[in-house]
Amino acid sequence: MPDLRTLLDDPSAVLGIAPDERTALRVKVAALAAALDACPAAGLASAKAEASVAKDRLLTAEETAALLGVKVRWLYRHAGKLPFTVRLSRKVLRFSEAGVRRFMAKKGLASAGTL
Repeated sequence: MPDLRTLLDDPSAVLGIAPDERTALRVKVAALAAALDACPAAGLASAKAEASVAKDRLLTAEETAALLGVKVRWLYRHAGKLPFTVRLSRKVLRFSEAGVRRFMAKKGLASAGTL
């Protein structure tokens, strides 16, 4: 699989990537996007912030629904509006755990479940 720098320089290089490698690449890109979203405008504020980004994991719909105290069906219906949704493919959604926790803190929600 070509490295990310190669793909950024030549996006057409994705045509040569096998389907299973595409999924792995999507996960890496989603983690990178989450890290970029977590960065303050001037860059990472500290090593602690950098470590928290590295610890972020992608949750399934079931895990996320339990954490938010909603039904899985509700989560899928509203996924397009939720800022922590990560689309791995046309049919596969995951949810950033750090994003869910920030969302809950911002909305003043208590955790319905624990992970």
